[in-house]
Amino acid sequence: MSEPLQQPPEISAWQAYKRLLSYVGPYWPAFFVSLFGFGIYAGTQAAFAWMTKFIPIVLGDPAEMQSVADEKQESLSFLPQFLQLDSPESFYLFMPVMLVAIVALRGFGSFLGAYYLIFVARHLVNSLRVGVFNRLLMLPGAFYSRHASGHLISTLTFNVEQVTGAGTDALKTIFRDGVTVKILSLTRPSNSRQ
Repeated sequence: MSEPLQQPPEISAWQAYKRLLSYVGPYWPAFFVSLFGFGIYAGTQAAFAWMTKFIPIVLGDPAEMQSVADEKQESLSFLPQFLQLDSPESFYLFMPVMLVAIVALRGFGSFLGAYYLIFVARHLVNSLRVGVFNRLLMLPGAFYSRHASGHLISTLTFNVEQVTGAGTDALKTIFRDGVTVKILSLTRPSNSRQ
């Protein structure tokens, strides 16, 4: 019967996570592109919230729409001249174009974030597997006699995959949702004033 592997010394969760992030070092550019993509995704959430103030205008009476358009004109001063909302018809064009643009930007940001995070995670898995395999090569032959080969293979494949999956999912959730909350909390007061 094989005896269990010796447990490593007890370390804190932060120390373990910091050690895991040290393997990400060569892939920082891809990691930052991923964070940039998640930032774009979070920004589109605020853009959707910003667009909601125009829904009552578009669904309302065209006569009222003109007076509201005059009021909202100052909040849309950043738009190019050809997109200025100075008539009811311009609102009918503005809403679908902006919604499609926001959805396209959101898809692009989500793709950038997910693709490059997976890119970093795959390389992280490879680095960890190579490190574990190199460590296994240095062990004496008696070690292999005492331990089941299935357990060693599981350590090399499945356990490494689980560690990196947990790390990248945590980073994705913390950054994307954290930035979304911050952006929405910053845009809420400006939407509430109007």
